[in-house]
Amino acid sequence: MNEKQKKRYLIISLSVLTFLAIIIVFYFFYTKQVAHNKSEELALKNQSQMTELIKKNFDSMETQFKNNKLPEDSVISLTDDKINSNALNFEKYAIYPLNEILKSDDTTYYLFIKDQEKLAYVSLDIYIKPLLKDEHHEYIFLNDKGLIFYSSVDSYHGNISNYLNNNDFNWYDKETSKTAIKQINMKEKQFLFSYENILEDFRVAQLVDKAYYDVYFFQFTYQLIVIVVIFLILLAGIYYMIHKNKYYQNKIHLENLKKELNADTTCMLVLDKNADIIEVSKQYKKEFEKYKNLLEIKEIDISSLDELKQNYFFTANINGETYRFTVFCHMQNQYLIIGESIEKIAKTTQHYKELVYLDPHTKAPNLLALKEYSLNTNLSQIKALAILDVKNFRKIKQLYGNALAYVLVENILNKIKENFEGYNTQVFHTKADSFVISFESSVLTNTKIEHEIKSIISYYHKPQKIAGYYLKIDLKAAIMFNDNNIYLMDKEKIFELLNLTLTKAKKSNIYDYFIYDEALSHNLTQEEMMRKDLEKAVQNDEFIIYLQPQYELKKNKVTAYEALLRWNHEKYLSVSPSKYIQIAEENTLIHEVGQLVIDKTFQLLSNNKEISISLNVSPKQLLEPGFISELKDKAENYKIDPKQVSIEITETILVESFELVIEKLKLIKELGFQIHLDDFGTGYSSLKYVKDLPIDALKIDKQFIKEIENDEKARMIVETIINLGHHLNLKIIAEGVETVKQAAILNYLKCDYLQGYLIDKPKSAEIVIDTKYPKLDLTEMK
Repeated sequence: MNEKQKKRYLIISLSVLTFLAIIIVFYFFYTKQVAHNKSEELALKNQSQMTELIKKNFDSMETQFKNNKLPEDSVISLTDDKINSNALNFEKYAIYPLNEILKSDDTTYYLFIKDQEKLAYVSLDIYIKPLLKDEHHEYIFLNDKGLIFYSSVDSYHGNISNYLNNNDFNWYDKETSKTAIKQINMKEKQFLFSYENILEDFRVAQLVDKAYYDVYFFQFTYQLIVIVVIFLILLAGIYYMIHKNKYYQNKIHLENLKKELNADTTCMLVLDKNADIIEVSKQYKKEFEKYKNLLEIKEIDISSLDELKQNYFFTANINGETYRFTVFCHMQNQYLIIGESIEKIAKTTQHYKELVYLDPHTKAPNLLALKEYSLNTNLSQIKALAILDVKNFRKIKQLYGNALAYVLVENILNKIKENFEGYNTQVFHTKADSFVISFESSVLTNTKIEHEIKSIISYYHKPQKIAGYYLKIDLKAAIMFNDNNIYLMDKEKIFELLNLTLTKAKKSNIYDYFIYDEALSHNLTQEEMMRKDLEKAVQNDEFIIYLQPQYELKKNKVTAYEALLRWNHEKYLSVSPSKYIQIAEENTLIHEVGQLVIDKTFQLLSNNKEISISLNVSPKQLLEPGFISELKDKAENYKIDPKQVSIEITETILVESFELVIEKLKLIKELGFQIHLDDFGTGYSSLKYVKDLPIDALKIDKQFIKEIENDEKARMIVETIINLGHHLNLKIIAEGVETVKQAAILNYLKCDYLQGYLIDKPKSAEIVIDTKYPKLDLTEMK
């Protein structure tokens, strides 16, 4: 270490020491204050614990007193002549000298307890003395006059004020008696004095030597100072050893590096001060065996030792392969040089690029590659874009496993490449079940592209052997041709519209693919606008509840209602709720919308305890984790009886998740809610569903009801459903009742409830609840 370095080290060391000294002084005074506060906190905590313990002992005595477990000689009747008649003016507990309560010469303080018939008394020694064994805390029991009647040590007698004369301290303040604490001087020591009531006129005071707590905290401070001093000594010693043994440390470091690099495939050279090659890593001994000095290599971009010292990087050609060298570390007499083959670096880079931009299973360009492609490609020069999606991919994966699913997507990828072989196309595997195709060839016509896409879809509609299984693959597609300057749009918008077109194809049960055009664009834009408005509607609470009454034929009056959601927005007042419910389900908004319906319905019920309401629950909402617990919590929060609520489900939910639905409905039923099966007879009706489901009512769809006046078969179907339901102890609700004749027929067939425009159309909940509906006269009609 030269003089300049020594001076610099001295300045740094002094600065560090000064800084540490300031911190230690500050910390010392800070700790002292913290210790003081903490001492008071601990003293008060101990005071409170002791008071609670004493009260528990008093409570224990009360229990023994009530259960007649106290010694007989300590219990007397209130009518006993021994009792001073004017001394029992306390309610339950009291602490008095014995001679103040009983006719006795004993002035010892006792704990008294009484009821309406008898009085018990026990010496304080029995209930208090065993608790006062703490050698660090002293306890004094006194009355509201300050008179000491009991203490844990014998040195306290008379009045407490005798011990507090020299302390500016109001020892008893009713406003602060639970938190009051004061540092006082007694017995030539500093004590923490605190007190707390145990009975109305009696309290316990605590005295604790302040040093008891201070020592605990200051000990930590002293230890910290010792540790800091030791640390500084070690720091100085380490610093000295590092500089004293710098050469040897570097040598050890170099040897360790050599061991690690020899175990690797890295090219490593150790040179002496003249650039002579001392050592070469094992894998490269052959390449360097003809060179004794680094500068002997002909194709190297340094020519002298000075350049080696000044440059950290240089290149050299060894046996036809270019290496990039780094001067990794150099010492007084040696250099460690690390070299990497540029060709190998390029291969490694390519490998990482493949990991990032290629699907791991199909090795096709992935979604990230597509984004990169769209950024670097002039989309106006592209003929068309298409997207293919395996609609039933999830089912196939669940049934046959991941391995077959990977084989399937590779099969589809190969089919796409086969159909468009010879044309300039780019195929991207963007999701597990989706492929995007970019058609760059001007030779391809729109008709040819559409024909080949149809061909691929048709091919997989027929059973294909995939990994030993014959599978029918439901492929859906969307095509966007470069017509009318479509690709002049924003690139993100193009792919968004392409995906929206695919979504429309996936919803269709008729068409396997759609071609994007202006008319479709309008529909897609409308749906997208509705989706965005729906998000705002949920945030702004734009939904209201309409009710449609349900007329109970036996009682001849309206007794229940169905809750129907309406979007209170001028643009969507006439839009069918099924439209925006469908969009909510597709865009994961159904949870929020469903919660709004439940909240608003339960609010109505909480204000109208005499009515019952049925509400529709979507399949996705019912199958959501936590739905049942949320339903239970909301019923409790709104303080409604679950019997007021009927949950309506449709048959469509039963097809894919029947077992799970049964379990969920059973739990809902156990909570007290009613279950109604809606639109019965229109979907996947099955007697198994009716048998196994824990339902309370069937709702007959309106398409059967509208035909019962003139169609005998329709009438027989309705009669069969009613009889079936009644045999299974189910109520029957007929929807879409619009005429008196329909109502009369349903009444004759013993239907239970009518719902439809004959009774009333859906209206605002406030209007419907206040409406007095007339009775129906159906006696003369059949």
